[in-house]
Amino acid sequence: MTDMLTHQDTTDDEDLKAKLRAYEKEFGRLCAENAILKMTLARSAASHRTLPRLHFMALPRKVVQLILREVAPARHSYDPSYQRGEHNPWLLHQRSKNSLPLICKDLFWMGTAVLYEDIVLRRAEEIRALANTLHGCRTGHDIRRTIKSIRLDSCLVRFGHHSNGVRDDLEFIFDQCRALRSLSYHPHRYYPYREDASHEGYCCPFDWLFNPTWFYDEQAPVLLRTPLAQNLRRLDMAISLTEERLVDFHAVLQGSCSLESLSLGHLPELAQVTETMLQQAFDQNHSYVRHVRRGRPRGELFSLLDPVKLAHLTELEVYMGDPMIEEYIHDYWEMPSLTHLTALMCKQWPHHLLKQFGKRIVYLHMFPCSSVLERFDWEPCATIYRTCPRLEHLVLPKHLSIINPVIRSRTLKYLDVWTTKMGIERGRPVADDHARSLVRDFQEIPHSKLPALLGVRFLLTDSSDKWDKRIRTRVRSPDWPIVADPTLIPDCSPALVRYHRFPDTWVVQTAWGVFPSEHDFADEPCQDDQVHLRWPEAYNRCNWYEDFMSVEEESDSEEAQENGDSMSEDGDVP
Repeated sequence: MTDMLTHQDTTDDEDLKAKLRAYEKEFGRLCAENAILKMTLARSAASHRTLPRLHFMALPRKVVQLILREVAPARHSYDPSYQRGEHNPWLLHQRSKNSLPLICKDLFWMGTAVLYEDIVLRRAEEIRALANTLHGCRTGHDIRRTIKSIRLDSCLVRFGHHSNGVRDDLEFIFDQCRALRSLSYHPHRYYPYREDASHEGYCCPFDWLFNPTWFYDEQAPVLLRTPLAQNLRRLDMAISLTEERLVDFHAVLQGSCSLESLSLGHLPELAQVTETMLQQAFDQNHSYVRHVRRGRPRGELFSLLDPVKLAHLTELEVYMGDPMIEEYIHDYWEMPSLTHLTALMCKQWPHHLLKQFGKRIVYLHMFPCSSVLERFDWEPCATIYRTCPRLEHLVLPKHLSIINPVIRSRTLKYLDVWTTKMGIERGRPVADDHARSLVRDFQEIPHSKLPALLGVRFLLTDSSDKWDKRIRTRVRSPDWPIVADPTLIPDCSPALVRYHRFPDTWVVQTAWGVFPSEHDFADEPCQDDQVHLRWPEAYNRCNWYEDFMSVEEESDSEEAQENGDSMSEDGDVP
């Protein structure tokens, strides 16, 4: 009996020892897991503590550049010309761009790249400064690769040896900027176009300022040889078009390999060298030789040209105030990929151009001169489905009688009409369904076929505002239909209102119209307390009028100050 009890006690002790060993093993495992969890928690806490220091610089480089680019406004928003005085709003944005490399060390080179991405040259001295900067570029961070756009706006040059150096600097800049995608040249409106005094056959007697013609004269292919042969995609030349200039510019186009967008032409220059000025110079014992191409029959110079093929050109904006220009383009240009055509200051339909290049056109804009603003011929609209079978967006001046204009197009989605009035009764807001009713009215016109039509808009302007002297003013611009794209307000929604910044004004976009903010909807002047009756109901709901009046007062005061500054500069342009 005693032996049995002793054996049972021994067995219980062994079971307890086995359980104790199991508990010790489990305890060790749990301690090890706890240690691992503590290490993981410590690492996680450490990583969370370092995140605030990397919240911006940890972003991808391209994302950071996109954020920095938001400092620069859209091109259509501001006019960089120094004619607008020292309070030009464009200067404020330029100062913000200048500060980008100074944010911190990590952002210096990215900020520098954004700063040099789009360069505006407004004075000849800035050309020399840019050339000196490119001379000192280092291999590691070469800003020459960052320059994508160069704009010359009202950049005047003084006759003499100084002009030779400016041209040489420009040629050096273009040779160095092999990533250049866009080139724009807008001459000063109140100074003449004159050739460089160093060219053979020229000797100018004046010590004055002039608009250089280096971008389209016989030397232009040499000046622009590098960008034309490399990556230049966009070319904007706001020059007045004569037969001689078109012949010289033809050689520039022949050297272009990848041009996709071309804006060519402007109104005739307002300032010209007169015979009286030349005689005065002669009387002062100055020797001069005036370069004049001897008179030839109109269009004869074109017969010496070979056709130029612009294989990649998709967008064309060209001055059509002279039938000679349409004939030249029709006879000597090949544009198999053209999809967007804007005819500036046109008096009639460009039948020849549409017949030859209209097969792929999806956007057609007839920007009118004042003589046809309210009396444009809509008869070709009846057969536009033949000349432009892919047309989606059509912009026209108002017909003399727009009651029953016949339009036939199976692909047309949007129709914009330039006009100076809409016949809205005084004190009566525009109905919410006005946009939809316009679409129904055009679709129900007898003999018209517009099955895909989605929207009809009025582009409201003012015919008395120097229409035939300037193309882009505060009450009109050929850029309106593109910037205020109709797809931004889908389904003709009456509640949506968008605002777009243009030089001198804000442009309001609704489903039924696009118009400057100062446009008067009333047929007769209203009292101050009735101004809100001029605007659609959508403005009343969003308290637009009060905000607009505060901004308008500020802009008026700035404009008055700018006008004073501009008047003081007219006598001596830097």
